[in-house]
Order: sequence, then C-alpha cells, then structure tokens
Amino acid sequence: MTAAASELHLAVLDHRKVAFFEQAHAQHLVDQWNKAHARVIARDRAEGLHDAAERFTGKVEACERAHWERFGPGGLSAVWDRVPQQQRIYSRSATFVGFASRRQVNEFGPGGMPVWEFMSTFTDRPAVTQIDMRARGTVTLSVHGLEQQAVNTAFTAAVAGIQSNPNRDDHLDAGMVLLVLRGIAEDAPWRYITSELHFHTDVRAAIACGLVQEEGIRLSLTDAGRALLDRALARFPDPWTTQGDVPPALADLADELTARYPLAAEAAA
Repeated sequence: MTAAASELHLAVLDHRKVAFFEQAHAQHLVDQWNKAHARVIARDRAEGLHDAAERFTGKVEACERAHWERFGPGGLSAVWDRVPQQQRIYSRSATFVGFASRRQVNEFGPGGMPVWEFMSTFTDRPAVTQIDMRARGTVTLSVHGLEQQAVNTAFTAAVAGIQSNPNRDDHLDAGMVLLVLRGIAEDAPWRYITSELHFHTDVRAAIACGLVQEEGIRLSLTDAGRALLDRALARFPDPWTTQGDVPPALADLADELTARYPLAAEAAA
C-alpha cells in the first residue's frame, strides 16, 4: 500500500470528524462549513472568544487508515468517496411536561440551517416529526424538513395531538400501577421507573384511575389511592420490588383497577 493509499483525510468540524479517501473532498466540505458558519465564527472572534472560534472553524487533518479502521466511528464503512450532499433544513421543537395534561414549557424555531448527509437531521422529505418520551413525564417534539410551511403545519398538528391526548397508545398494567402507588407513598420512584415508557404509561394510568393526583411537578396519592395501597400491603407486605407481576392474592385489586381505567373499559366494550 502506498503512503497516499494508507492515509485518510478528516474534515474536522467543531467536535465532529468526517473521514474521506480524497483530500479534495474533505477540503470541499470544510470550505462549505466555514462559509455556512462564517457569521458565527466572526462573531466569536469579535467577542474575544478565540478558542470557540478556532474550535468551530473547519480544518482538514490527515489520519492513518489503520487507525481510523480500528478507532474511527463506523470504521472504513463510514469513509466518504464523495462530498456529502448539503440541504437547508427548517426545524421547530418544543418540550412538554405533565402526565394528566401536557403543558408546553419551551419552544425553539422556526429556523433554517445548512445540514449535511452525515447529520441526523438530514432529510429529503418536506417534514419529519419525532416525538420522544423522557424522564419525569417530559415529552420532546421536533419537526424538521425541506419545506418551511410543511414543517410549521406538521409542528402545529403535533402540538395539538400531544396536548389533547396525553394517554394515546397507553395500556393498563395493574401490577405496575400498584408499584407506582407504592413508589409515591414511599417517595421511592426507583420502584416504578423500570423504563421511560412504563414511567409515563403507568403514572398516567394511576391518574386515570383516580389514584394519583398531579400538582405541578409533584405526584401524590389520592384518598382512594392510599386506601387501595393499604389494602394491598396489608395482604402482602412486600409484593413487588423491581417488577410488576400481580400476586394471585391481589387479583381482585387488579380487576378493580381495570374497572377504574377508562381506556381499558372502552377497549373491553
């Protein structure tokens, strides 16, 4: 292997490194990057943030092929043999909190920015919507795409859907609802946060059953929730630790929860 063939070329863009077989391709990407972000780089320099400006300025570096093959993200399969496509992508995002209802707490956009193929927000579609469930009942919404109007329309529709139907696609897991009650009573949320999905679904189910109430970001048992939990613990002092299977002795409580849960009742009708 010649010296040229054993060497790759990295476009270093802020904290990201994109590998190329050809130096010209890496340089072309760096030139695109620096032109697209010229205003930000110049502003940082003018404000005396020289380290930030230097870090954000794209540059080309050499890299041994063997080193990238072993340590580079994606190995040789991630090395480009052409210049990645560039698109101007528009985006909007928002964050919501709450279980029984969704309250919007912040919003970003609309805004457009250059995006390249190697970035997660690159798309050839007018609008792409992503909704993610996070810890403590938080929902994040992001919409990005090629067409600003399509992004705005999709964003508005997604916001309405999140706020109007917080229980969409939920189910009732009686054992996990009982874990929620115990975790709240003991101020031990580790008992019921077995996964982000369960955290959302089971807390909302407990609220729908009238067993838990939500005041701001605080969750507490209702009188009905406390009474049901006391009945469970009196019968089986330590029925669950990290999983929500309902012991046979509590089967009647599981039936009671099913009767309380509006979505379960609708599904059975």
